Amino acid sequence: MNQPMLGATSAPLASHLAAEAVGPISIRRFVEAFELDSGAYSCVEAGHEPGLAPWSMAMAAATPAYWSPGDPPLPEGFVPPFAWDCIDLPGTEMMSTRAGLSFSRPLRPGDLLRSDYMVTKVVAKQTSIGPGNFIDFAVRLSDQSGETVATERSTVFRYTPAVNRTPRRQRPPDAVPSVRPDEDRMIGQHTFNLSLQRLIMCSSACRDFAASHLIDEAARSGGAPRAYADMHFALAMVEKLLVRWAGPGLLIHELGPLDINGFVLAGMDVTTSGVAQQPAPCHDPGRSDVTILVTLSQPDGRVPITGRARACLPANSAALS
Repeated sequence: MNQPMLGATSAPLASHLAAEAVGPISIRRFVEAFELDSGAYSCVEAGHEPGLAPWSMAMAAATPAYWSPGDPPLPEGFVPPFAWDCIDLPGTEMMSTRAGLSFSRPLRPGDLLRSDYMVTKVVAKQTSIGPGNFIDFAVRLSDQSGETVATERSTVFRYTPAVNRTPRRQRPPDAVPSVRPDEDRMIGQHTFNLSLQRLIMCSSACRDFAASHLIDEAARSGGAPRAYADMHFALAMVEKLLVRWAGPGLLIHELGPLDINGFVLAGMDVTTSGVAQQPAPCHDPGRSDVTILVTLSQPDGRVPITGRARACLPANSAALS
């Protein structure tokens, strides 16, 4: 049962600077890990500079350094250096339950991102994996000139695992976005083999070295059956679906919000599907906005990710016909 909100802020509680600027090497590694087959990221071809960075790379590109010369050694079990601890609440484990990005402009090579963390809501709750707090964050990602590139909105569950916990339950089927056959249409799907090897490759490309995304035993200690994918993975799978559907000229306004209803488990395929709703006029002349309902499913019948994305593309694009 939900408890009253514990607190919220309108000013940043924490800020940090990315470890490095977006560049051809980090873009190539991200594109390679997720097999993002779009000509916009031409750095995958030797000798070509990229015009854009992947949209889903924004949070990874904003990650600060894990360690710098003069720092003490990293402790065992270290977590990615995001500022999720900017609000002092109990708990030994953390997991994302919702993630999304809204974009003011595309991410480009040379961007050096600064993250300003704000907490918008905190709710205490007893769950099947233990007691904790759901914390809503709004994170402004700005470039070296102070211009806003994107805003991340995430919910993180900080908790203490129960000693005799019950398995985490899948959200009921009615959480899957509804489809209106007379108005909506499938834009396709793709299947990605998420072996443990590939999960480690994707996590490394995102610089997310949390043990639960790399080691089965660490994931089980936090309540998951085995190692599972992070929020970067889900966002990248949605972007891959969109670029395959729309091709050149695609501009993404929003990736998400994506609701994380269960664990995206390593050791099996992940299928990403999308349904486009009716186009609407865009504020840019000659372009149309489209909202796409998305799901990530696995062969065991679970649908661990549901949500949406919003993009615009030329009004005469073949994807809209």
